[in-house]
Amino acid sequence: MKKDKLFDFPKYDLIKERISNEITAGKHYHFFSRGEFSFHEIFLYILSFTGAARIINTSYSLSDITIRTFSLAIQELYIKSMDLLLSKDIKRNKIEMLLFADNLVNKVYLSKLHMKITLFEGKNFTAVLNTSANSTLNPTSESGVICTIPEIIENIYKPELKLELKKASLWTT
Repeated sequence: MKKDKLFDFPKYDLIKERISNEITAGKHYHFFSRGEFSFHEIFLYILSFTGAARIINTSYSLSDITIRTFSLAIQELYIKSMDLLLSKDIKRNKIEMLLFADNLVNKVYLSKLHMKITLFEGKNFTAVLNTSANSTLNPTSESGVICTIPEIIENIYKPELKLELKKASLWTT
């Protein structure tokens, strides 16, 4: 898929090899990072297939490189809108990342959570990334599933995300 400079990064082909396929609608893909790629790279890989998307990202933590990746994707018009649902602990552990993200995305919600799910409502199709990895630079081995099956996304992921957003507090500075 790699048509745009945004998706021309060194680990693109490695991720493609790990997933053993290009991502299409109606399937699921399981992967292990083996510590060779991080969240921001798998995020861009998925975005290269979904096309421009509305994003909801949940994570316990955020890193500078992830926020910069989001910023670049927003500038290149691949992220149409973005909401973050983060752990309340980020206020204590990474307040600078919270403030950075708050200036970039549409809304930031805080809640008691540890899940790491990203919903991509894309131009081409909708996908969900469900991973063990936080939205950070991570050299450890992580696992994940990419789901593009509409029934699973509509009946499992979207209702859960909606419930979590409803329980969360909107962050305001």
